[in-house]
Amino acid sequence: MREEYGINLLVLKSLDRYLLKELLSPFFLGLLVYTSVLLMNQILLLGEMFISRGIPLPIILQLMIELLPSVLAFTLPMAVLMGILAGLSRLSTDSEIIAFKTLGISYSRLFRPLIVFAGGGWLLTSLFTLYLAPWGNYQWVKTLSSSLLTRAQIQMKPREFNEAIPSLVLYIQDISPEGE
Repeated sequence: MREEYGINLLVLKSLDRYLLKELLSPFFLGLLVYTSVLLMNQILLLGEMFISRGIPLPIILQLMIELLPSVLAFTLPMAVLMGILAGLSRLSTDSEIIAFKTLGISYSRLFRPLIVFAGGGWLLTSLFTLYLAPWGNYQWVKTLSSSLLTRAQIQMKPREFNEAIPSLVLYIQDISPEGE
């Protein structure tokens, strides 16, 4: 085993694992709570479309999955911050940071796994913001419009007002025998 500054490298690796483990549970809790809060309005709107517009449940679930990337682009940084703050708060409350300092571990060494964790959160947020959120939004609009238009085509009857599409009222004078 190689020694660096009088401290075993294996211990430092377990220190990194320990610090990261302290961050992960508040991170996932924050991610779950923040994502649920931001999705709540959309869940209500999708539920209304399921009940009143008759859109099938698999399409509603697909729409929900397509919304996740744009929501995660906001909630990932908040969850990373919550994980770091809650993890450091617990370490400070239990006087573990003082114990690490007593062992001769510097603050810069303690913050190394935190910086890696924050950098990973930054990379994931960048991925969601730059690639996955635009793709998810495009898929969401495509799925929603195709399901609403399909639903509207099924309900089309001549000489009746049709409100199958939100904020739009359609009136069909006549339908040809070919259905056009």
